Amino acid sequence: MQKRLAALLLALALLPALALAEEDPVVVQVGKVSYPLSVVSFSLQSALDLAMSLGEVTQEDVQSAKEETIERFIGMGIIENQLMRAGRNDFSDSEKELLLSQARNQYEQLWQEFLRQLQQAGEDVTEEEVTRWLEEQGYTQEAIYRDLLVSERQYRMFELFCSNVTVTSQETVDYYLTQYVEPDEERYASNIPLYEEEILMTGSEAFYTPEGYRGVKQILLEYPEELASQLKTMARGPLQRAKDAYDAAYDALAQAAARGDDTTACKAEYDAAKDALEQQQQAYMDKQAEALELLRTTTDEIARRYAAGESFEALMKEFSTDQNHIDTQDSGYLLHPLSEYWATAFKNAACALAEPGDISQPVVTDAGVHIILYVCDIPSGMHKLTQEESEVLAQSALYAAKVARLSELIEGWKQDYTIRVDASLLDADLY
Repeated sequence: MQKRLAALLLALALLPALALAEEDPVVVQVGKVSYPLSVVSFSLQSALDLAMSLGEVTQEDVQSAKEETIERFIGMGIIENQLMRAGRNDFSDSEKELLLSQARNQYEQLWQEFLRQLQQAGEDVTEEEVTRWLEEQGYTQEAIYRDLLVSERQYRMFELFCSNVTVTSQETVDYYLTQYVEPDEERYASNIPLYEEEILMTGSEAFYTPEGYRGVKQILLEYPEELASQLKTMARGPLQRAKDAYDAAYDALAQAAARGDDTTACKAEYDAAKDALEQQQQAYMDKQAEALELLRTTTDEIARRYAAGESFEALMKEFSTDQNHIDTQDSGYLLHPLSEYWATAFKNAACALAEPGDISQPVVTDAGVHIILYVCDIPSGMHKLTQEESEVLAQSALYAAKVARLSELIEGWKQDYTIRVDASLLDADLY
């Protein structure tokens, strides 16, 4: 009886440890280092969340991400084992505090930037909601701290095993072309709308500029107050009603066709709605065109003074409601014949200008009346690096070379360690 009671007490005492082991079993073990399910699955799920935010994720994508995650943890395990052998895997209290400080600073910057973007988008959010959303996405001080530990271990490996790695000037150029220029060229050379969506509209910088861009500036004149009021009334009244009627007729025709019904009556209603919309659009454009005569004195003065030698920028400063690109050294807005970013009338007028320095006749769009200057042709091809950018690139190329060398060493070290992987644990843990 006493033996049975002692065995029962021992079993109860082991329950918490056994439960913990079952809840967080080891997925990857390399030599003396192991990574539990909670850590590996979190890393994998974060990668999948990022992929899903960029588009649809297939089962093949999930399998590929799983394999890449496991391989990454195997590499991390080998690094830790090698650092243990060298006596460099531990961190002093002062080193930990420095990394924790960096993690706090990075998290605070991330938190503030996310809040700023939400506020700019008009979102009404509390500080608690910002913090909770970041935590749900895996952005915590602890997660950043763990990443900093991984990075620090990598740099220690560089010191120990990659200190003799160097790159030549030509290798740096090749690195720039293959890692930056060629991917951008492949992505944007034949897809102007994508280039404008991802680069021009976001203010980002690409390492390749597609052929065919020109720089333009404009003097934008607002509609006279009474005409602006009339246009607003038309847009909100008959033009909007015509658009609504057209949309309803289109939907009815599409639904009838999908059901296999006789579409004769729906087609007649659609044609009538389409004609009515075109009439209202033409009436609206005719009303816009009245601005050309109402502003004729101003547009004639601008043309005369530009022809007499005044700079376009000086005239912009005096007359234009658009004060962007007013610097004489500024090449202006980038515009392409295949652009979808500009009003059609504006784009056509800008592309019709024959030579840099030419200005357009007044052009009407929803924004007002434009006079456009053809500033220059924008050089196509790869982005020319500044001295500062070249120095940063050289460091980046050297870092990539060390990573490549370290990867080769890790492959060779794999045979030195017992490696165990239970990938099946990840399947049930993903959502």
